[in-house]
Amino acid sequence: MFQTLRIIFTLLSALLVALVLPVGAFAGLTYALICAALAFVFFVIMLYFKSKQEQSNPDDAPTLDFMKSEPNPDEKTTNNDE
Repeated sequence: MFQTLRIIFTLLSALLVALVLPVGAFAGLTYALICAALAFVFFVIMLYFKSKQEQSNPDDAPTLDFMKSEPNPDEKTTNNDE
């Protein structure tokens, strides 16, 4: 659910950012600033849902430690030092 809301608010924010220049050119600076402010608000809401999603699913985050990786037992190692 949170991921869907994140996508929706990200798209709304991107749409409003894209509309800032055309709205500013045709309607004026005030309306362009309103679009920019709404884009920022939607961005903050998206970040809120992102933190909520990470809090609800803490085990979903992949943890890779490349310094302590174990070799794959299925792979056969060959010594080609001849």
